[in-house]
Amino acid sequence: MKSNYKKMKRSNIITGIAIIYLVAIFTLFVMSAQGLGDIYDKAGIKNDAFLHILAFFILAFLLRLMFTARKVRRPLLLSTIISISAAGIIELIQHMLPWRHATFHDVALHLTGIAAYVVIDLFIPWKKDKAD
Repeated sequence: MKSNYKKMKRSNIITGIAIIYLVAIFTLFVMSAQGLGDIYDKAGIKNDAFLHILAFFILAFLLRLMFTARKVRRPLLLSTIISISAAGIIELIQHMLPWRHATFHDVALHLTGIAAYVVIDLFIPWKKDKAD
């Protein structure tokens, strides 16, 4: 009984982290461009391309962990679909906000991060994951 509780607790923690991260991404990507510019200036970031790639690489990874911990069928496929959907929704929201603008360049960077994770994931031997 104890081991089931530990597994359930672990999957809940991973799920919480994934959801908090997803909310954080949405929040950051819809902030005003001026606010992000100030953050980038303080951090010494000149080009945010790497941050776009890294953000969606991490998102795909966290979703994969979440779905694997919850024993969902085809966790890699599901995490990829949700990550791609999040990338599209973020750009759609940015298109509708007067202080932001959507670009295909950003979508390409998001997809690059997701694709990089998927390629790496295909070489990771996940335990008891024969669905992918």
